[in-house]
Amino acid sequence: VVHPENDVYLECTAMAENSVDAMDINVVITSVDDTEINGTTPVEVVVTDEDGNPVGGVNVTLTFTDEDGNVQEVNVTTDDEGKATIPYDDTEEGKTVTVTAEVTDDGFNPISEYPATDEFEVTKLTPEINIIPEDDVTAHKPTSANITIATEDGIVPVGETVTVIVTQVGVDEPLYEGDVVIDEDGVITIPFTPENSEDITISVTFDETPQFNEASEETPITDIQAIGTNVVITPVEDTIVGGTTPIEVVVTDDEGNPVAGVEVNLTIVNEDGKEDTITIGPTDENGMATVDYTNTIS
Repeated sequence: VVHPENDVYLECTAMAENSVDAMDINVVITSVDDTEINGTTPVEVVVTDEDGNPVGGVNVTLTFTDEDGNVQEVNVTTDDEGKATIPYDDTEEGKTVTVTAEVTDDGFNPISEYPATDEFEVTKLTPEINIIPEDDVTAHKPTSANITIATEDGIVPVGETVTVIVTQVGVDEPLYEGDVVIDEDGVITIPFTPENSEDITISVTFDETPQFNEASEETPITDIQAIGTNVVITPVEDTIVGGTTPIEVVVTDDEGNPVAGVEVNLTIVNEDGKEDTITIGPTDENGMATVDYTNTIS
């Protein structure tokens, strides 16, 4: 305080110093609920004094850090109830998030565990795989299976890839094997052709992605019908003693389609009743197989 000089008083000055203690406060993050991909979870920080009374107007920095070290900071200010809340919606990928709360204003002395910390999960979605083969599956007849991929809530992992393998007992190579991209419908149609009437297994594998958990499914097909076949011998030309004549067979199924990859046993009976058995084949893609008959010595 300064009093200037005047006609009666001389100038005088007086000074006094007082210290202001920082306010003791508690800073707490209310337990944060887990959320899932594309979800939102509220993050609330509460500031109270040492007696539990709310402290408003406190500036707090919330820092979000995931397991890869990515950091996001948000500044909030407590209201009259000592609370500040934000919706956390950075949830495009699954991750574990640690959130901390630190007071940025001077004049406050945190007395509880500090900085306040909590942890929550952005959980990945889990796809469900359903494999639906056709009702009637017959050997050597083209068929297919529909595969649907979506979460319980109908969310389709569009653009992701599944691996599909179709195998059959007694067949060395898969009937189908490949990686297929999932479209917006979440439905995949897999064509294959059984090579015999043994059991078939359809296996589907979905690998984990940043948004989705891994998943797999396997479906057997056990009731495979044998296909009906027709064998026709093309008219055989006569030959001479010691000559050769080709014998050709054509194998088709009940619908007239050529049957490839099969062998046919031919039984040839001469006029004396003597039998000669020849195995011909396997048939080609046209269902045809040919053998030269040379037992013509008499």
